[in-house]
Amino acid sequence: MNLEILDVRENNLIGRKEVRFRVLHEGRPTPTIESVKKALSAKLSSPLDSTIVVGLWSESGRPVTNGYARIYPSRKEAEFYEPEHTLRLNLPKEERAKALEELKRIRTERKAARRR
Repeated sequence: MNLEILDVRENNLIGRKEVRFRVLHEGRPTPTIESVKKALSAKLSSPLDSTIVVGLWSESGRPVTNGYARIYPSRKEAEFYEPEHTLRLNLPKEERAKALEELKRIRTERKAARRR
């Protein structure tokens, strides 16, 4: 997997970096958010827990994936600005599964409470 940084923009109002990048993955499947996050964090020397991959878009028939990420100074600031579903997608696989189970449990409880 070859990660190429296309653009880094400083958002001084919020205090974060906004990064556009391209991943070349010849002969491999589309990379996961987790693998891209690790590569991006290593390349930009940013903390892994405050690097948030917002989206990945693959080009049909080509081994190229474009993406967008936001890098915050701390995890606390990332949690303040990013929506829950984006943060959940950026969790490691095991933690994401636990978070989804917890969300499912909460939704089931709310649904049961409405029926009463």
